[in-house]
Amino acid sequence: MSIEELIQEGHQYGNDVKLDFFGRPTWVNESRQEDFLNWARKLLRYVEINNINSKDAEEIREKLIEDHGQCLIETYRSIISIAESLTIKDNRIGNEKILDFILTRFGIFSKQLNTRHDCRQGFVVRDEYDVQDLLHAQFSVFFEDVRAEDPVPINMGGGSRVDFIITDIKTAIEVKMTRKGLGDKNIGEQLLVDIGRYGIRNDIERLVFFIYDPDYHIRNPKGLIRDIEKQPSPNFIISVIVVN
Repeated sequence: MSIEELIQEGHQYGNDVKLDFFGRPTWVNESRQEDFLNWARKLLRYVEINNINSKDAEEIREKLIEDHGQCLIETYRSIISIAESLTIKDNRIGNEKILDFILTRFGIFSKQLNTRHDCRQGFVVRDEYDVQDLLHAQFSVFFEDVRAEDPVPINMGGGSRVDFIITDIKTAIEVKMTRKGLGDKNIGEQLLVDIGRYGIRNDIERLVFFIYDPDYHIRNPKGLIRDIEKQPSPNFIISVIVVN
């Protein structure tokens, strides 16, 4: 049973209630209380299996212990709220994985565009604008709200723009493509400047630097990734992805 099915099943217990003396919904209906407790145990088991590192299972368990088998509506509301929050977390994690998959496989994708029938002309990636166009097309397939060249706040520098903002996962993406004379040192300096531009931005939780390096101008990609990802940032996580 999926988390969505568990949530759908759980909604019936919040709709079939027993009222107190003042007409306030206080308990799950007596005829449903045993089923409610069985449902809560199923949900707890699901969370224990699928969210090992989270505190959600502990919270559900504590709510059931505090309830003492009374099947209070307040207990139901707390548990269903935890369950519904899991769908948001699962969707967020799934979308982040999709983004990382698109970026890490970009080299394979761009090369495949040059393998066409009847020797037809392929799509040659010449610069960052070509990379942005291809990524934008892929992002649009998987995400509902992709904003290209999103302007940064005015006090972060005149005319400065973000390559992409994917609002579904509160992630900004800066695209770089190496070339002769633009290797480790210069790319690293650009990324440090970009991090500073995001210093007061409060609408993102992750900043991804995507570096397309088809001709291997970056000699030490692991060192570059390590140096940039360890930069302090109170508002967002920094990720660096280098692809050949």
